[in-house]
Amino acid sequence: LDATHTASYSGSGSTWVDESGEGNNSTITGASWNSRKKAFEFDGTNDFADLASVTYSFSDGLATHFVADFDAAENYETVFRFSSGTSSTGLTQGDGVVLLRDGTSNALRLGVFNDGDYWECTTGAVIQAGFHSYSLVAASDGSCTYSVDSGSSASGTVSTAAGATYLSSIPDEMLDNISVGSQSHADGTRTNYFGGSIQSLLLYNTDQT
Repeated sequence: LDATHTASYSGSGSTWVDESGEGNNSTITGASWNSRKKAFEFDGTNDFADLASVTYSFSDGLATHFVADFDAAENYETVFRFSSGTSSTGLTQGDGVVLLRDGTSNALRLGVFNDGDYWECTTGAVIQAGFHSYSLVAASDGSCTYSVDSGSSASGTVSTAAGATYLSSIPDEMLDNISVGSQSHADGTRTNYFGGSIQSLLLYNTDQT
């Protein structure tokens, strides 16, 4: 999804087109289009973009790259969450992948969770004012790196459930509650809305940098 490309968003309507060719288009609800910034503005209250269900394996790793401008810190505000299973907001419930702010700090947290197992990577204080490009890469060996504005990579702090590994935490079923800018739950509720602007979001099921 890249709002700076007219092929991804024409400037009108509610469909944000997936340019990967996989057809994972998103439907915008509430978020405002800013034609000057070429970005969607999320109010941190009830704006989001939903995608169709996917069934991808992340056993070869996971990489996400996004360009965003964060407003004032919202507690655990969510860039994206792909999940299935229970309605709980906890990272140890259900199956899924989530990228969010770590509390109200300037760190990001990438989580992969599968029922009681979870793998998480937390960055340093990377969130800055204005638009910046953020990258987080989880390798299949369980290591994690991150960078800002294509700068030098740093190692993230990895934590897991007792006895869990990155591979044991990979979801093994269809992810059907997929949202950018919020956490969408199986019971229809939403939490942890993103406050700020998002220009683009890329997600790979490899540890591509």
